Amino acid sequence: MVEVLNAIAAQIYKVEDQNKWGYHLGDVWDTNSEEVVQFTTEVSTKFRKNRNKSYGQIDVSKGAATFSKQLSSFLKDDGAILFSEFVKEYTSKILIDKAKKKKNKEGSIIAFVHYNEEVNEVIHERVLILMITNTKALKFDDKETLTLTAQEVIDLDKFVQGARVEVKEFKDRHINNNLDEDINEVSFIRGTGDIRQYFTESLGTLNLLSDKKSSETATDALQKYFDQKLPIERGMKKAAEEKLGRFYENNNKDRKVSVEDIQRVINGVISEKYPLLDNTFVSFVDENEYKINDFFVQSKEQNELLWVEIKTDSFKASISKNEIGPSGSNKDITFNSTLNILTITQNITDDTLIKKLKSLINNG
Repeated sequence: MVEVLNAIAAQIYKVEDQNKWGYHLGDVWDTNSEEVVQFTTEVSTKFRKNRNKSYGQIDVSKGAATFSKQLSSFLKDDGAILFSEFVKEYTSKILIDKAKKKKNKEGSIIAFVHYNEEVNEVIHERVLILMITNTKALKFDDKETLTLTAQEVIDLDKFVQGARVEVKEFKDRHINNNLDEDINEVSFIRGTGDIRQYFTESLGTLNLLSDKKSSETATDALQKYFDQKLPIERGMKKAAEEKLGRFYENNNKDRKVSVEDIQRVINGVISEKYPLLDNTFVSFVDENEYKINDFFVQSKEQNELLWVEIKTDSFKASISKNEIGPSGSNKDITFNSTLNILTITQNITDDTLIKKLKSLINNG
C-alpha cells in the first residue's frame, strides 16, 4: 500500500544560444489522484524489484547548497520549508550547477515523490527522484504544469537515473547525527555512466555500499531463505551450501558476482525436488529489501559457508564446517560447548607428514 504525501516535477534546460542553464518548476501534483497513486505504486514496486541497484551514504555536510541541508530542512518537525520549496532549492542550486559540467545537452525532467509505503507490515517513508530525458517515458497534462496524466506503461528502463532516499535512515544520519557506517540511506537504479555520476554527485553521495557489506548481507539473506523455505531439509541445505562454497572458491577473487549467480548455483540443488522454489531466492531478496549491490566481489567470509578458519596460539587450520559435531558424536572433529574444547581425530596417511610428525615427537 502506498500513500503519496507530496509530489512535483521540475525541468532543467539549456538556454538557447547561451552558455547557461535554466529550470522550470511545475505545479504540485494532486496526491490523491488515481494517476499519481498508481504511478507511485508501480514505480516503487519496480524500483524495489530492480536488481540493478547500488546503495550508498549521502554527505552530511550542512553547507547551503547541499542535498543534506535542503532535505533536512524539509523533514524537520518544525516544517521549515514546503516540499515544493525543497525541490526548487535543490533544482536551482545543485542540479543546474552539476548539469553545466556534464554531457546532458538536452536537459531533463525530474519527478520528485515523497510517500509512505507498507512492506511486510512495516511503513517506510521515502523520497523518490526520477530523471528522464525522453519525454515519452512519462505523460504530462502540459509542458507548463508538468502534472501527471494517466500512464499506459511505466518502464524504468526509460528513466536515465533514479534514486530513492529512506527517510528514517536519512533522519538518523543527517538530523540525529548517527554516523553509523552501516546506515545506507540512498539507493540508485543503474544509469549510464556520466548521468549516474551526475546523480550521485548532485545528491552528495560519498560512500557506496562496500563489496564486503554486500557479501555479508547476501550470506545472511541466504541463511534466512534456507530457514524459511527448507526448514526440515538439512541435507539439501548442506548440499546447497557446499556447492555454493565451491563456487566461491573456484571463482576468480576479482570477479564480481550477483544475487542471480547465487540463485543459479542453488537451483542446481533444490530444483528437482522443489521446482516451485526455482528462482525464488532473488524474489526473497527483493521482497525483504536486503541491501545488496547489483554486483559485488565476495568477501573471504563467504567461504565460511563451507569452511571455518580456526587459529589459536599453537594451532591454525581450515576445517570443513560439515565435519564438526558436538562432543560424543561420531564426527572426527568435535566441540565440547561446556568446556570450549575442540577435539580432532584424524588418520594421517601422507608418508612425508608422518615422518615429519615422528621427527618432532622424537626431538621433543
